[in-house]
Amino acid sequence: MTGRRMSSPLWVDGAAYCRNRLLGGAAVPWTDPGQLASFLSRSVALTGTDAVLVDVGQAWQVRAGDPSLMEAMARQTRRARPLRALLGDERGLALVGEAVRAAVAACTVPVIAVLPSPARWAQQTAVSAGLPDTPPDQDTADAAAMYVAGALQALGDLGVAGYLLHEGDGPARELPHPGSYEPVANVAAHLRVPVVVRTDGAPCWPHGPLPGVQVWLGATPPDGVGRPWGLVENLGAAPPASSGGAPGLVRIPPAADPDDVAAVLRSWGRRADGS
Repeated sequence: MTGRRMSSPLWVDGAAYCRNRLLGGAAVPWTDPGQLASFLSRSVALTGTDAVLVDVGQAWQVRAGDPSLMEAMARQTRRARPLRALLGDERGLALVGEAVRAAVAACTVPVIAVLPSPARWAQQTAVSAGLPDTPPDQDTADAAAMYVAGALQALGDLGVAGYLLHEGDGPARELPHPGSYEPVANVAAHLRVPVVVRTDGAPCWPHGPLPGVQVWLGATPPDGVGRPWGLVENLGAAPPASSGGAPGLVRIPPAADPDDVAAVLRSWGRRADGS
């Protein structure tokens, strides 16, 4: 996870921006590996990112639209079970595996597989399956982590440079303790893939160092934790700060003007295509 043109790498979260510029706002073509590879490789040129953030959670969501799978998810009454139904779906695993391999083959920069954190993912799938929208408890987080770990194990070595678990923009007090995600970290360690956690509304390392997590990307620097961290910020005058060789992560608004984006990135010493 090293940068190529700056002392620290820069990761760009600009999927919606790239969709607007490259696809006319249409959905990412998750089910067409050739079109997906073209979109992602062109996104690298458009944003100057040092890694491609491939949101495989969205790819799985495509499968969730299948009526038979949605029916199977809706039959579950325990909070994490709809996620188990989704991640255990063989066609979903095949779709995600093919999409990620296409991304790795097409892109000249490392590919980071982005997933909702297990607890967040369990809540999202529970709501989509018709269960109440309530915060996940610790038992739900623990069970969800086992289901996510099982899916990653089934997918095997996809050639990605990291797994990013996205906790969303909730404050630190609402985050389940990420120590419950140990099953995911164990599978990642077996595959020799680093784990990154992202919290857009909480500081980096809010619970202190965690075994199996290599980098934390958050809203503010950590308080006295000597582990690699990077900030998550909107596109601005300077790139997000980071430490220990960790990336900074910049968000590009979906409706941003491409000339403005290219000018900002050039001012940072980045190469990007504003066309």
